[in-house]
Amino acid sequence: MTSGSIQASPAATEQQSAPEDTGKDTEDTKNTKGTQKSAKKGTKRRRMRRTPMGSHQKAETRALLAAMVSLAIAYVATTVFLEQASAIWLISGRKMLAAATIIAVSSFIMFIIGYARTPMMPAPKAVRALRRLPLRVLRRVIEACALSIVFSATAFFMSYALLSAVNTMMGKDLFDSLMPGIVGAFAGVASYLGFIQASSLSAKAIATMLPLFVISGVTVAALTSDDPWWWHNNFSQLGDRTTFAAQLFNATLILAGLCIIIVTYFASFELTTTQMVSKGDDNSPEGTDSPEGARKSRINVARIVIFSLLLSLTGVGLIGVGSFRYTPHPVLHNVFARGMSVPMGLLLVLLPWLMPQLSRFLYAFSYMIVAVDCCDLLRWLKGDTTLTSVEALACLTLFAWVIAFSRQIAAIQADRIQARILAAARSTDLTVNDEADGLAGMTDPQRARRPLTADTPDSPVNDSQPTNP
Repeated sequence: MTSGSIQASPAATEQQSAPEDTGKDTEDTKNTKGTQKSAKKGTKRRRMRRTPMGSHQKAETRALLAAMVSLAIAYVATTVFLEQASAIWLISGRKMLAAATIIAVSSFIMFIIGYARTPMMPAPKAVRALRRLPLRVLRRVIEACALSIVFSATAFFMSYALLSAVNTMMGKDLFDSLMPGIVGAFAGVASYLGFIQASSLSAKAIATMLPLFVISGVTVAALTSDDPWWWHNNFSQLGDRTTFAAQLFNATLILAGLCIIIVTYFASFELTTTQMVSKGDDNSPEGTDSPEGARKSRINVARIVIFSLLLSLTGVGLIGVGSFRYTPHPVLHNVFARGMSVPMGLLLVLLPWLMPQLSRFLYAFSYMIVAVDCCDLLRWLKGDTTLTSVEALACLTLFAWVIAFSRQIAAIQADRIQARILAAARSTDLTVNDEADGLAGMTDPQRARRPLTADTPDSPVNDSQPTNP
């Protein structure tokens, strides 16, 4: 009895302890499954995580937000104006003026915000060394003020004309009932375009906006002028008064001159950058140690300086014409008006030497502009045409050349960026091929001992990380 009981006790003990071990295994299995589920959830969350937006996508998103905010603010402002304004401001002309002002102010604010959020233009190290922070800040302030005024003034002119046309088509009663929504829609579109233009500012964008601004400003000044016979003399007659139309015309010329100077800066910066990058080294341009390389470098700098000076003097001429009216300042007005043709003519004639990297078609186009303007000037001297037509043709050809030149500069910039991307891609492919050749020459033990990296062809590639630059 005693021995049987002694022998049975271990079996009983095992039977009693077995359920406890099974319970512990069950708990461990549950913990393992929970860990696996959490890991799967984390993997799904990582897969569902969105990739960060790029600069262009952010600009589009912010532009849409700016349009929605401007639409709401313009709607409320127009509603308050129609309810609180006096009877004299509810006349069609003044009502359109107030609505166009609301649209222009909203586009002005959104243009400033878009330009302020745009980072400074990237540049190679050799170019960044030549730029000082106070000058860059001053340049951005001048650019922001001039370009925002130009864009908002263009929005004012265009919206005034469009609102007048819509009022004529819809009728006064129907237009008045829908006016807050129409003004809000116009403000939203203008703010969206202004934010986008400010976010991707370039010489091409400024030059494309410049003729539209000048033509709309001169047209509104001519339509609101109290002198219906001004065109018999010249354009100076349109601005030779103290009325609203004359002040509008002079302000248009001043802002157009500032835009030409800003285009000059963008173009000279891009030409300088292209010259630095084409040397092959951003830090120290190749070939400048030799006498021949130093001479070529000085010639290129002289070309850019002369080009910038001639085009800037053309902009200064427009500013002088708008600043000094003919009646109180006849001498200064004539100096700026007639002297403006000298630097522009020299620039068109010397363009093949100043800008050898441009296309031959642009050189031919420049010579054609000089020939056409000279022929029209000779016709005026013979009495076959008016001075107004000569000035109009000269202004149109000037802005046409500025647009063509700016697009050439933008094309040079795009080609430079594309060449750098292709060069980076080729260097990456060469590195991968070298790694593959090195692995092919190894024995199996060496290959097994070699750690896998992101640059080797055998390493796993993460889908969230692009392999190309």
